[in-house]
Amino acid sequence: MTRISVDISRLPKDVFTYTNERFYTFIENFCGKDEADLLSIQSIRSVDSFLSIEDAYSIFALDSDDVKEIQTRCGFKNRNGIYTVRPGIKSSLDYVKTLLKEMQKKVVRTKRMQPTLFQSTGLYSSFSSNNLSNVNTTAGLSVSEKDEDGHRDLIENSIQDWCIQNKNTIKIPDSSLISGVHYHLKFTSSLDKAEIKCSCGLVYILLRAESGNFKLSNYFRHLKSGCLMVQTEVMNDSIGDTTQDDTQDSTSISSLQQISITSVRKRTRRSTSKHTTTKKIRTA
Repeated sequence: MTRISVDISRLPKDVFTYTNERFYTFIENFCGKDEADLLSIQSIRSVDSFLSIEDAYSIFALDSDDVKEIQTRCGFKNRNGIYTVRPGIKSSLDYVKTLLKEMQKKVVRTKRMQPTLFQSTGLYSSFSSNNLSNVNTTAGLSVSEKDEDGHRDLIENSIQDWCIQNKNTIKIPDSSLISGVHYHLKFTSSLDKAEIKCSCGLVYILLRAESGNFKLSNYFRHLKSGCLMVQTEVMNDSIGDTTQDDTQDSTSISSLQQISITSVRKRTRRSTSKHTTTKKIRTA
């Protein structure tokens, strides 16, 4: 890729806070609609996610009807049936990624020169104060400029995506974990660290990766390794299905019994009527 210069001044100063539609609008304005749709269909919803993806073009090697339209629009179809991304689209996305990485490096250099202090918010005081007080709060400084809502949205989206990708492994009902129900998040005042408390009671400290987003690997390993909350959710869902089936069976049996009783009553009335008629004829 050849460019005259890498000018990060072209990027919005708060670009690292962009998620979902705001992120796609930025890509569309900077690169084009095709480039934005190419990221959207892959659920690449933020700058952090975009920078973490090693190959955003692997979608062109997929053999799926779900991606045929975007493959046709953004690629060339080879004689062997495999698609190749159009050079202009690849060049645009590669260039904006280069700018974002350069801006990320600049933010890291700036943040390393700014000491931060941790101030407890008091939330979840029964389990938070001791855990966070033992962590060196001057390490792992923020890479992006997202506010707490931006970090929270990114974490919730990441957990949702992970649940969908692992639905056959952990079998969580509706493939979804809800913030405030199945887990609780708490951030330090400097937003350089966070805690996630699983509803089973275990707490995990979240530190920053070089990309700027919080690392959730420990929490994901916990969910896979026999989390009581996951087991309870799966069991309750199974009981709910069984109860529904039993209810349907009981309803069916009740309906059959009602039909049987009605039939018996009809036969009884017909028999009684026939007997009465016969008796009248004999009397006559």
